[in-house]
Amino acid sequence: MQHLYEVVETSFKYPIKIWNHQFNRSKVMKPHWHDEIELIYCNQGSFELSVNGEKKFVNTKQLVLINSNSIHRLRFLEDQTKIITLLLSTELFDEFKLVQCEFDLSLIKDQEQLEQLIIYLGDHLDQETLVIHNRMMQIYELLLEECSVYKLAITKKKLPIIKQIVTYIKQHYDDELNLTILANHFHFSEVYLSRMFKEKTGITLLSYINKIRLNHAYNDLMNTSLTINEIALNHGFKNVKAFNKIFKEYYHDIPSKYRKG
Repeated sequence: MQHLYEVVETSFKYPIKIWNHQFNRSKVMKPHWHDEIELIYCNQGSFELSVNGEKKFVNTKQLVLINSNSIHRLRFLEDQTKIITLLLSTELFDEFKLVQCEFDLSLIKDQEQLEQLIIYLGDHLDQETLVIHNRMMQIYELLLEECSVYKLAITKKKLPIIKQIVTYIKQHYDDELNLTILANHFHFSEVYLSRMFKEKTGITLLSYINKIRLNHAYNDLMNTSLTINEIALNHGFKNVKAFNKIFKEYYHDIPSKYRKG
């Protein structure tokens, strides 16, 4: 069975992506995995959650956590099941040098506090305020201080090859990077690597590289005074022309239009 690697475009301003969803009975979210930590709060109804082959049933007012890179599947059991989903970028945890860290909700002393934070964010999806940012940081602090379970680092050889490729791209996105270079590095033919990556992730290798580069470039575009030329070269684009072309494909406008002020 193929398990899709999900490419998540997290918020440039905030490290958490939030959705309110409503699903009807028998709706199934196919098995997938992603780098982000996922929190799901069931506001109404129920669903079956399978994580790495282990099943559990989640009912109204219950909260579940899915660790980074865990293959998971949801099957909804009632009509009008409402959930709040949070995807937490692991980059903040990386700053603490947590090479391999998982989280266990059973360790938390006051889970209601975490639930209230999630409900608040779900009710204020469209707001961009300091209060929202503070609530997000509180979630990170709760997970880090009360729910973290540290493990020994996993060696590169034990990591599935697709995760190795994704990690390599994230570490080298600002270098010259293309199908030929990656195929040589991982000792695959270009045809095999291209096909395998598309099958596992649902997007092409070049599209994934561009998404990573654009995420970083967009952040600099919105939050720094770097010139557009500097941003383009800092994040792996050959030149401004190439940056403008790819940026417009994804955001339907040129980078200069996104500049503040």
